[in-house]
Amino acid sequence: RQNRRSRFRTNFFAWKPTDRVVTAYFRGLFNNHPITDFRFLTYRTTEGGVRGVGRLGADFWPVLKDKRGRVRGTLSARYPESGWRNLDIRMSMLAPGKDGAVTTTRYEMFREGLQECETRLFLEEALLHKKVSGELAKRCRTVLDARTRVLDDLDRARKREVSYEQKDVIFEKFVDADWQKLTDDLYAVAAELAAKLAEE
Repeated sequence: RQNRRSRFRTNFFAWKPTDRVVTAYFRGLFNNHPITDFRFLTYRTTEGGVRGVGRLGADFWPVLKDKRGRVRGTLSARYPESGWRNLDIRMSMLAPGKDGAVTTTRYEMFREGLQECETRLFLEEALLHKKVSGELAKRCRTVLDARTRVLDDLDRARKREVSYEQKDVIFEKFVDADWQKLTDDLYAVAAELAAKLAEE
């Protein structure tokens, strides 16, 4: 079943050009969500036929203090009329530092996911426009298929399309899937493809 799904996905490819000017708004995203959610935001948008991710908080960290001096509310909470309930931005990619904003693990995971997504699209476009063939094309597809299988399972778990017991197993499978090797393989074959295209 997984093999059939991966062949379908790479035959039609993740990126589907569209005339719609639509971005994905993950309204239920919080700072305490699993770090994998931030890593794969861009993958979920490219496979969803939309143009990127919208309305992610950058400096939306808590700054307002209560009567006891404890930091409790964000700046947007200072103006209750700006509250849009389920449309509020509840997370921040950055954090307060000594001399200004600093990056967070969430930001770095989002950046790494974006870079991997751009690399994946580079491979897919080369295959789609037949710029690569033979053994190198086969290895490009193998790398894409391996990532698709892992990411599909992870996304099904995130969407709760599986039981809680299965969800735990899927997340454990991802952690144990040597995902660093998946990333290394992606960049290695992309570098080889880029070098080959540069020679032509």
